[in-house]
Amino acid sequence: MKIAFLDIPVIGLLLYFLLSSLFSIDRWASFAGSFGVWHNGFFVFFIQVLWYFFAARFVNLHWIWRFGFLLPILAVFALGFFTKSFAVAFLGLSALLFFHIVRKFQGSGILVAVILFAILGLLGAFPIASIFPLRDSVVDLMNSWGIAFSSLLDSPKNFFFGTGPGTFSLDMARYGSAPSFDGATGFAEILATFGVIGFLLYVAVFVLAFLRFAFLACLQRDRMQGFLGALLFAVFGAYLLSPATFPLLFLFWTLASFARDPSKSSGLAIPKITKPLWKLGIFALAGFVVFLGSRVIVAQAVYQKAKLESNSEKRISLLETAVRVNPYETAYKIQLARLYIEIATVPAIENALLQLQEAVKTGPARSEAWEALGMLYKAIQTAPGAKEWGVKAFETALTLSPKNARLYTELGMLYTEKEELGLAEEYFKKALVLSPGFLDAIFQLGRIYYNEGEKEKRGD
Repeated sequence: MKIAFLDIPVIGLLLYFLLSSLFSIDRWASFAGSFGVWHNGFFVFFIQVLWYFFAARFVNLHWIWRFGFLLPILAVFALGFFTKSFAVAFLGLSALLFFHIVRKFQGSGILVAVILFAILGLLGAFPIASIFPLRDSVVDLMNSWGIAFSSLLDSPKNFFFGTGPGTFSLDMARYGSAPSFDGATGFAEILATFGVIGFLLYVAVFVLAFLRFAFLACLQRDRMQGFLGALLFAVFGAYLLSPATFPLLFLFWTLASFARDPSKSSGLAIPKITKPLWKLGIFALAGFVVFLGSRVIVAQAVYQKAKLESNSEKRISLLETAVRVNPYETAYKIQLARLYIEIATVPAIENALLQLQEAVKTGPARSEAWEALGMLYKAIQTAPGAKEWGVKAFETALTLSPKNARLYTELGMLYTEKEELGLAEEYFKKALVLSPGFLDAIFQLGRIYYNEGEKEKRGD
């Protein structure tokens, strides 16, 4: 098997994805995908790379152009629609126009196309959001990149390996200017979760694939390659401006497979003696992915059924099944614990505590798990040591989500119960700095001031 030039960054990216997952702050999310967004895990990424090699060998491109020039226009607009950004459609149509001019006028067309793109670049440098909005309530561009660079510069490990694939929601909680926002751009997420080297490998796949399409479209006047290059350019824009959804990732790897040219070999090849071992390894890994993936899918289906169930006993039974099938998903344990707490019996509270203790073990980087544990300790604060454990849980949650006003307020309330009013007042004030209108913090701070005033009246 010959290895094409484009295969080198693809294989490098796959290996780096694996390495980043091993050093991840949440290995389960990095391997299986984060809750409800399974496409950003290693196993789905591995399947996408397999699809890249499969499509490059077996998918025939000639049917694409039978639909004429209408298909690329529809494809680009569809991409813009699904990413909810007209700017993506604008980029794709601009690239289509570029390749069409080059093909039509050949040598002089290149100059015309370059001038056209220079004009488009100048237009893009000025505020044109009213015509081609860069976001449609989907992502916050500045916040996305701010989080990415904050994460990157936090430690040498983050700089080289990122926080781990599938962990950008944790980066948002820790480094964002707010506890959460609507989404993240694809490239910002890649930079934060893969690190610099993984980001550069991803970009290298884009650039090499686009250069091959551009070469065939401009110099060999191949219209189909011009269409593919324009679509890849639009995908690149989508990664810059919108979240990397599964359809977008699938389209990217499909286009990359079309750019793979084994006739332009890198000079590397898999030796014949290792082919059986190579195939056996791929088969074993694929089998493991299918086995684990089936359990993830079944557990998610049971969890969704539990959310729709109105009977509390049946909901608990379904959630217990989901936890048994997939014991690594933190969200299932948190939801199950909340249902146990609603029952409010001693055995149910003990089960809730057990689930939340397991949740912080499987998801130690997830602030919501520590927050739920802190809330439980707060609810049973009369038990010996519960207040101290509650403080520790909320403090851990705050290190993971330092912009969360609710956590400061809950911690302040525990310090109030411990009669450490100075610390309580400090935490309530911090909550109000983050969220000036947060009523719980205002009320609790008011209670402290009222009680202090009453003490002064009594002369205490």
